[in-house]
Amino acid sequence: MTQRTKRMTPEKREELRRQVSPRCRLVTIPMLSAATGDSARTIWRKVKSGALPRPFTYGNKAAWREPEIEKVISKLADKE
Repeated sequence: MTQRTKRMTPEKREELRRQVSPRCRLVTIPMLSAATGDSARTIWRKVKSGALPRPFTYGNKAAWREPEIEKVISKLADKE
């Protein structure tokens, strides 16, 4: 027997809308790779180790919100 997926409640939908503002850019793996010089595999290793936050997925793509990545890159720059 297959499980039916639950529909998103209006409250949950509104909460997600507040979390992602229209002004918030999304950073994909190729964009992050170009900015840092790391390969896609290295980026995933950093996610697994906790150096980068987990991305959210939409469809079959992974992305981060730009402010999250800016914080991580600035922290990495401070260490160097």
